[in-house]
Amino acid sequence: MSQPNMPNFTPNITLDRDDVVNLLLASIAMEEMGLAHIINAEGEKIQYALGTLNGLTGPPATLQEILAINESAADMLDTIFKKEIVLESKMKAATNIPTVIGPTGATGAIGPAGSVISVNNILSDGAGNVTLTIGAIPGGIENINGITAAPDGSLTLNAEDVGAFPYEEVPSGSDLDSFITEGVYSSEGNAGGPVNGPLGFTSPIWTLYVSIITPGPTTSILQLLIGNPTIYVRSATDDTGTTWNPWEELGTQGPTGPTGAGVAGATGATGATGATGATGATGATGVTGVTGPTGPTGPTGATGTTGVTGVTGITGITGPTGATGVTGATGTTGATGVTGITGITGATGATGATGVTGASGTTGVIGVTGPTGATGATGTTGVTGPTGVTGPTGVTGITGVTGPTGPTGVTGPTGVTGVTGATGVTGATGITGPTGVTGPTGVTGPTGATGPTGVTGPTGVTGATGATGVTGATGVTGATGVTGVTGATGPTGPTGPTGPTGFRGPTGDAITTPFVYAQNFNSANVSVINGRTLTVVATIPVGTSPWGGAINPSNNRVYVANSGSANASVIDAITNTVIATLTVGSTPRGGAVNPNNNYVYISNFGTNLATSSISVFDGDHNHVVTLVPADGVNRPLEGNVNVLQNVVYFSNWGNDSIAVIDSDENSPNFNTLIQTIAVGGGDHQIAVNPASGRAYIANNGATSVSVIDTTSNTVIHTITNIQNPIGCDINTLTNRLYVKRVAAAPNSWVYVIDANDNSIIATIGGFGSNGRELAVNSLPVPNILNNFSASVLYVINGDASPDSVALVDQVTNNIFATITVGNSPRWVQILDLNR
Repeated sequence: MSQPNMPNFTPNITLDRDDVVNLLLASIAMEEMGLAHIINAEGEKIQYALGTLNGLTGPPATLQEILAINESAADMLDTIFKKEIVLESKMKAATNIPTVIGPTGATGAIGPAGSVISVNNILSDGAGNVTLTIGAIPGGIENINGITAAPDGSLTLNAEDVGAFPYEEVPSGSDLDSFITEGVYSSEGNAGGPVNGPLGFTSPIWTLYVSIITPGPTTSILQLLIGNPTIYVRSATDDTGTTWNPWEELGTQGPTGPTGAGVAGATGATGATGATGATGATGATGVTGVTGPTGPTGPTGATGTTGVTGVTGITGITGPTGATGVTGATGTTGATGVTGITGITGATGATGATGVTGASGTTGVIGVTGPTGATGATGTTGVTGPTGVTGPTGVTGITGVTGPTGPTGVTGPTGVTGVTGATGVTGATGITGPTGVTGPTGVTGPTGATGPTGVTGPTGVTGATGATGVTGATGVTGATGVTGVTGATGPTGPTGPTGPTGFRGPTGDAITTPFVYAQNFNSANVSVINGRTLTVVATIPVGTSPWGGAINPSNNRVYVANSGSANASVIDAITNTVIATLTVGSTPRGGAVNPNNNYVYISNFGTNLATSSISVFDGDHNHVVTLVPADGVNRPLEGNVNVLQNVVYFSNWGNDSIAVIDSDENSPNFNTLIQTIAVGGGDHQIAVNPASGRAYIANNGATSVSVIDTTSNTVIHTITNIQNPIGCDINTLTNRLYVKRVAAAPNSWVYVIDANDNSIIATIGGFGSNGRELAVNSLPVPNILNNFSASVLYVINGDASPDSVALVDQVTNNIFATITVGNSPRWVQILDLNR
């Protein structure tokens, strides 16, 4: 292997050590100035691509071209960063080359100014000055580069005197406006960020390159500030540094991208943040939604049973009365004793046979009230239990200090009053002694048996009605006797007192629950999913091959287009049953409902243009109102409605357009086709955001999404790079659009689009093959997701084995559940119910 060698130069080049140092510093300065111009050129290249370069414009750049330019600029900046590291090392090495001074020779002719970094290991000060004395150099000095020594032999050299490009370490908190002399200034890192630096730049580690640009009508000063990881540049508008242009950020090194399949590319630099766009006009206030039905009143709580009456203790001998002590704390009230058994009610007399009702004649004079029938015999009263012996009274203790009154407890329900037992025999009163300590209350003895009821005496004169006593327990109802002949109606007696109002039962819950309806094409039914329990709560049989439909939140109806049986099923979402079947046209494939007037629109795809139409029904009575004919309606599929403008949209698959129907009852064009809008090929599902005045159409045949301004009904934008879109829906609160791609797994995903600027911000994968449509719940669903404010996206998983509906958290964009439904689901929608 050959060894590198220095080539021969002719003529010979002679350089001393000082010349080498001077040339090294000059080369570093030239390289730094060259790098500064390269960075400026990269910035102007990006400005040109974005169309912001003053005085120069070109054709509009595509997103791919802008990304390519950004990657090119990032690669160049990455190379510049590496070059700066080399130059910094080169600078430090050049400034520390020692100059060896030999014996003093004869004074030669004064040569050109050279670079002096150090003399006899005496380094320059911060300003580039080197001070030497006679004792510092053997033999003394008289003159260096035309600078004569002082009488004491000292001599001061600075960088300007020798023509060197200065390098200086300065405090990190220096004022950058003060650096107007060309050179390299590196911070010492001993304080905060610099003064008059870029906005938000606080790093104490920085390097400043200052160059003086003389070509042109005036001299200008250029400053290049290198931080980590951002580079800034600015220039003065004069040659004194009095006025400066603003700092411009040349780029920030972005985060490392994901590792690709090949060799990892260089990390791209994040471009400068674009200016914030103007705030859009506030959309029109939405129509107030229909008030939901009041939840049913909860059942009245059951009345609690009466506690058992305690047995009365035996009364003890009264002791002598002692000195009254401090009042003690009130003892706990004893439990109520058991109510005695109610006696059996006597049998009711047999009811007499009802006579044949005669023909109604003229009402005569009201006759005299007949006598009141005899009262039936009172049933035997049950035996009253004997009263228990009263226990002896304990000695009353010293009354304790009265404690604080506790909080009053909740009054329990009043139990049924039991039969009062007979009072036992009172014992002889003993000699009153001192009152002893009160002992605990003894157990209440059983109630004595009630004596037999005496013979009923003759009924006396009816006295004044006394106060209504406590109602006793109802006895067993005797057999119903034969109804006697109906007597004349007696006078109406006085109204009795109103009984006490019973306790109010707890109010039932009234919470909103999302219910998801998935139509199953092959199994001819609809699966109903409870959005809180995440379970299928009902499977509703419908017509043949259900495919498309609509939901009306104003009357809780679900409409299912049965493509194989030429009809539409009407489901009551409260009972989950089919309550009507509507006859429609050929091959119904979609629907829409205007909740403002409950009109229902079912699209008839037909077998050709001639059999295409849209059936219109009065949803309150389920009868057909009109038929929008094939003139302007060409093989219609999916539909949707703008509730603020009372306009219905249907996708015309046959001629790649949107049919616009007037649904305003006060309009002369009510329920007629008023316009068609040309869109992309193979248009399918339609999403509408009334708040923003935008409609979105998934163009399956054109790999795009058309954006329509619903005020002018014109296409104002086309979102491209959407592969095989078929289903779409929008969250009207976050204004995020979700578009379903139909493909075989694992390429079946959902695009997430920011509808504010129509940019794709994420994709969600993990769905089954050939899933078609999706539905977005704009309302948060608490107690299901970890983040309370999250909403749910429901996506059809067709051919997923088993077929299912996937639930996606709209905050994290992750699938958190899959729910198995019927065979080959084709359509899904949501209805929020208060239950």
